[in-house]
Amino acid sequence: MIKHGARILFVLLFLFNIGLVGYYINHKEGFFMDELWSYGHANSSQGAFLSQDIDSHFTHYKTGLHEHWINGKVFHDYLTTQKDEQFSYGHITKNLQKSVHPPLFYYLLHTVCSFMPDKFSPWQAGAINLFFFMLTLLVFYKFSRLFIKDEYLAMAPVFLWGFSNIGLATCVFLRMYAMQTFFAVCLIYEVSKMLLENEADNKRLFLIFLWATLGNLTQFSSLVFAFFTALLADIVLCRRKNLNAFISFSVVMLFSVGVLFAVYPEAYDVLRYSKRGVESYQYWHFIFTQPLSQSMVFLGRKNIIAFGLYFSELFNIQTLGVMLITGVFFLLAFLLVFKKINSVFFVPFFVFILTTIYLAICMTYDLGMTSRYHMMLMPTAALIIVYLFSLLLTQFKVPTKIMTVLISGVVLCLMLSMDFKTNMYRIPINEETRFYLPKLAGKNILIVSDIPAFFENTLMFSKAKAVYFAMPSVIGKDVLKKADYMLITNSVAWDYVPLGKNKVCFMCAPAPKLLDEDFAKQLKFKAPYRSGVVNFDLYEVKH
Repeated sequence: MIKHGARILFVLLFLFNIGLVGYYINHKEGFFMDELWSYGHANSSQGAFLSQDIDSHFTHYKTGLHEHWINGKVFHDYLTTQKDEQFSYGHITKNLQKSVHPPLFYYLLHTVCSFMPDKFSPWQAGAINLFFFMLTLLVFYKFSRLFIKDEYLAMAPVFLWGFSNIGLATCVFLRMYAMQTFFAVCLIYEVSKMLLENEADNKRLFLIFLWATLGNLTQFSSLVFAFFTALLADIVLCRRKNLNAFISFSVVMLFSVGVLFAVYPEAYDVLRYSKRGVESYQYWHFIFTQPLSQSMVFLGRKNIIAFGLYFSELFNIQTLGVMLITGVFFLLAFLLVFKKINSVFFVPFFVFILTTIYLAICMTYDLGMTSRYHMMLMPTAALIIVYLFSLLLTQFKVPTKIMTVLISGVVLCLMLSMDFKTNMYRIPINEETRFYLPKLAGKNILIVSDIPAFFENTLMFSKAKAVYFAMPSVIGKDVLKKADYMLITNSVAWDYVPLGKNKVCFMCAPAPKLLDEDFAKQLKFKAPYRSGVVNFDLYEVKH
């Protein structure tokens, strides 16, 4: 039983945590293109990207969206559910054939949007995320208490994650990762309980099957997490010679994969032939076909980035040297307390390690929110860190009460030091954008950009009178006569880079082509405009 004081403290921290998340959802201003695709893929009956010649590879630069005026209502209808399309799910499967995700999150988002037809709100996806975030905090606390027996100390990993940049981002980022994280924590919790009790009863097997299946139907990377969970748990059951549990558990996990392909047959094509599937194959092919030295450099670089994400996102550590020192510290801590670690704990520990390595190999760590690929593992990472640190302090005879105060103090300091207002997942926009955004409503907007940057403005386009999407070389006088404002891609960067300046910035991809001088004379520069992670230069067209 949880002590009365511990229960009160948990409830207070729980309420404060969800209140903070709710605050950031309510004050969300900018949107990353993937967030708007969440709504588009869930609600659009006119195609996943409003043009049949666009797929998730974005192999076609010039599409059916180019070079004609598009009414702003088209974009409004893309993001929202109309009254005659409420609770209609057939279009979702068609849309996802051009994307790389299973359908569960999109079914749920469309259901929520169907209760609010013809309306866009960050709370439609945000409410889903907040619901699963709350459930994750509750289950994570139970998971933590399996290994950390002190009720107060067991809260440390829960709220280290919950108040961290990545914990808040998991909920505020309007994608399926909050759902996926919940299902991952539930799965590893139930499997750990099964191993601790060394028994697989029907109720536990059903729950394991449920969480594995729902995770697989939410995000394909959950298959990797489930595979390593099953593999390591089966090794333990085999060593214990618990044949009945081994067979029952293995059948349940295999059946959960079968359900994915039965419910969503397109999964095979996505896994094998989609952008992510092809990239994954190419990376593995590189590892096994290149000289050993090149393969090791490739693996080392990718894994340093991957494991560094846990320190940077949980502790807000950005310096590579500090991350490496911290990593070495926890490795030494692991070796020092090896004999004191609960044997079952090695299952979530190595599930975390192996899944991270696999994702590091398969994922492209390019410009974007790359830590989202690891969100489902972040709670387990927080538990590993606190658990190993607590065992290390025990090794040095630190009393439990002092250890609890010390670790809780560290977690509290980390919570207070987090600054989510500038976090990339919050998608902060600049003052100029905030000023000009309402002025663009009801106007004709000419935009020069690539496909992803174009879609990052979908919400703004939904309030425009009409939009013209073009390349610089084909903009004619007739188009300029009709346009009120023009947006041209400046850079893809976390910070605005002045047009034409070669300013060095972190994660910056400047636009390669500037405006022609004669063409620029017809425009009046107004302000830097930030849609999300893409920066534009906003011009008023002279008439």
